[in-house]
Amino acid sequence: MKYNAAITLPVNPPSVSPILTQSQCWEGLIVKAREPQAFVPISECTITEDRGDAGITRRVKFIEGKGPVEGEAVEVITYFKPMKVKRVSVSCHRLNGVNATRLALQLEFHMLEATLDVTNFLSFGSNDELYLTFAFAMEFPGVEEGSAEANKRADRMRAMGLKAVQQTIDVTRQLVTDGKL
Repeated sequence: MKYNAAITLPVNPPSVSPILTQSQCWEGLIVKAREPQAFVPISECTITEDRGDAGITRRVKFIEGKGPVEGEAVEVITYFKPMKVKRVSVSCHRLNGVNATRLALQLEFHMLEATLDVTNFLSFGSNDELYLTFAFAMEFPGVEEGSAEANKRADRMRAMGLKAVQQTIDVTRQLVTDGKL
């Protein structure tokens, strides 16, 4: 069975403070890639290759029963800033007296031990609101589409995705509040 889903949440819903900028969120995603323990259910992380602004390769160990796979995995993470697309409309806005170009920003996670790809990206809505999306593509070999097991795994992936997006926003906001971003 192939599973594909995207979970999107607003970064700055009404009444949150501080309001996060696209730049702060991008820095939060880089911290998430390099030090994931506060963001997702990973107990250990070792960076095995650092490609600078292009990304990293890391070996991670998931907390038992909480990750998309059991045990350890190698993840190749690629940074795209700004997001590479075939066609993009760029709008320029004035924020606090400064011109700011808004483009989507993206990180891609490819897990070598599983058929799992996760893309994290920041984008803007029609009213200039900032969104964080995690898109998942995963295969579950031997699981028949539409079966009870397929539904159970899809529900688990959706719940994990929703929690991961919200946790990423919350941890990033805390890092900003603490002056670490």
